[in-house]
Amino acid sequence: MPCVKNHFPAGNDLETVLFQYSAFLCVTSFFRLALFGFINAFILSHSVHFLPFSATIPEICGNNGAYCSIKNCIANIPITFTPTDGSKVYIGGITGESSSYAEPIIECHNKNTLTGRCDAIGGTIGQGPNVESSSNSGNIANLSDDTQTYAGGICGKGSNHTKCSNTGDIKSAYISGGIVGSGSEIYYCYNTGSISVTVTNNSQTTFCSCGGISGTALPTTGTCIIQNCYNSGNVELQHSKQTVSSASSHACVSGILATSSTKVEISNCYNTGNVVSSTMFNTEYNTGYSGGIFGGR
Repeated sequence: MPCVKNHFPAGNDLETVLFQYSAFLCVTSFFRLALFGFINAFILSHSVHFLPFSATIPEICGNNGAYCSIKNCIANIPITFTPTDGSKVYIGGITGESSSYAEPIIECHNKNTLTGRCDAIGGTIGQGPNVESSSNSGNIANLSDDTQTYAGGICGKGSNHTKCSNTGDIKSAYISGGIVGSGSEIYYCYNTGSISVTVTNNSQTTFCSCGGISGTALPTTGTCIIQNCYNSGNVELQHSKQTVSSASSHACVSGILATSSTKVEISNCYNTGNVVSSTMFNTEYNTGYSGGIFGGR
């Protein structure tokens, strides 16, 4: 991994640097060479459309591997991505995916739109833990209609988010959250953007959820903790599944945390955004939950 520090190329040079740097990171990620690295004060500001030659989309860093450090970065490029195969895809304004052994991502900010068909998408990171003092102001949309796909203002799927904020609109077909689509341990975070889930594939028999802070809790965690957070954005879930005869389907929407299958601790949080649920379930088999703070489980 190269060191990129205080390097601000201008004009067309930035497009060349972005392409070369992204391609290099794709290769190093593919061969699992991205183990050590340091990225500090790197700014991207030109539009880019990534072709699907890597499952992890590298806006600034393709894969934040073990012992990498990403700090003080700004991404201001609209990203679009459409995969051509069924591989796992993670999209983030700063990095697509981060190792659980990586250093926290600190003081990083995404300022433009992110759009793609993917497993998880987030303003800072698609999938991975440990984001601090970071923000997103770009609109984010996960266009996939597959089950278990995520969208979040900071992180699509991951834990440990502190002092982060989102002001962009977040959309997906299954799980959306103002800070994280699916996560746990969220402290001192807020959302003011509109958060929405619109189920487009009525053949799927699974749950969907939409939360002002988190769509759902990570199922692997013992306790989902959300402290000192607030939401003022509107939260809306639209689901018109009427034909499913399975108890496995339900819809949850709330101002803070939509749903959790684990223990939940929410403290010192408030919501002032509208919470709207438009569902047309076959109520004999399926359920919907909504709440100002917590939806249900």
